[in-house]
Amino acid sequence: MKKTIVLIFVLLMSLCGFGQTSGKIIYQVNMDRFRESSEKNNSGNPSDELMSRTAELAENSTLEMLYQGPISLFKHQKSLEMDGDEFTAFAKVLVCKGDYYTDLKDHKRLFVTEFGGETMNVVGKVQTNDWKLTKETKEIGDFTCYKAILKKGVPGKEKEVVAWYTTDIPLSHGPLEYGGSLPGIILELDDMVASYMASEVIFKKNQKVTWPKNINTITQKEYDQKTKSAWRSIKE
Repeated sequence: MKKTIVLIFVLLMSLCGFGQTSGKIIYQVNMDRFRESSEKNNSGNPSDELMSRTAELAENSTLEMLYQGPISLFKHQKSLEMDGDEFTAFAKVLVCKGDYYTDLKDHKRLFVTEFGGETMNVVGKVQTNDWKLTKETKEIGDFTCYKAILKKGVPGKEKEVVAWYTTDIPLSHGPLEYGGSLPGIILELDDMVASYMASEVIFKKNQKVTWPKNINTITQKEYDQKTKSAWRSIKE
């Protein structure tokens, strides 16, 4: 059931639309794609119940994207209650592994995450994804959104990522790492695991997004090497 977008006008927007250059978008999570994949790969397996529980926990997540002109931050709005439950922790990471900063002006990205009890600040470039723009539209709240399709994965086994973006807010921001390639802000994203659907769009003229400073960063390659090495040691 389509959720209604709630528009909160903190300050009067000018006729030129300058009030739209900063604000906040709240996203709810749907895990149907995760359920479909789990049912296909683990049908009749005892892990079915665990996957179902994980999906339910993940759908308790509320995420937000703060944006101020060319800079945005996508993250969990409210942490799930951890209470020592490993499935709750996994569910949280499943839909958002950390804080995703994007700077469209300087074409840079920063991913802040926890791994092995250590905070890692992974710096990189904004990637230009090869989206296929279509003429298909749908209304999300008061916004007209356009469908874009991105194919990811190994050739022959590719999966589709679908984004619905609106040029009513002409900033190329989006959930996770998907900002930087579309001519409008993403209000709905169907990723390979979860779907993110905007439930509130808040135009806020004084919204601030502060880029982390004076932190030790690593490259994406270094981060990949660290995680691969850690998983290798766990399996041994």
